[in-house]
Amino acid sequence: EIADLFEASKWLVAQGYHESKIGLYGRSHGGYATMRGLTFPPGTNGHDKRFEFAFGLADAGFSDIISFYENCNIPDWVVLEAGDPAKEKDKLIDRSPITHVDKLQAPLFMSHGENDSRVPVSGSRRMNEACIAAKKACTYVEFPGQGHRVNGLANEQALYQARFRFLEQVVANTKAKE
Repeated sequence: EIADLFEASKWLVAQGYHESKIGLYGRSHGGYATMRGLTFPPGTNGHDKRFEFAFGLADAGFSDIISFYENCNIPDWVVLEAGDPAKEKDKLIDRSPITHVDKLQAPLFMSHGENDSRVPVSGSRRMNEACIAAKKACTYVEFPGQGHRVNGLANEQALYQARFRFLEQVVANTKAKE
């Protein structure tokens, strides 16, 4: 699925879109895919494909597959989709975005509800800390009292406003480089 994100982005470029306007967005597993796309190490499964995305927005995504497995309320899904941590630990570590935060080149926006039992917030907190330690551009917004989804008009407005501020900064930085 990650190589497909690269191919879709290359198709957009072929249609006339500029790379500086192409980013990734996803929530939950899509949040993982967003972070994975931004930190994908070349050579994984024989794929040397990569795309330099301009930004990524990840809502309630998991950054560490093993930690996700150990702390979520859907561990059977993790085994089905990613593999069994008891049997494939090294593979799951390698496929975790937090393992490859050094490869993050695009600004990353993450949001998460404090009380998320599906994808525990600890993963986003750790990814944010790893980005800060690696001096990577990362914006993290946490919503107190919220779960896997941000609910309520005030929270939704705050989330969209934070996303828009992030995207405005991405655009400003792109224009400064031109």
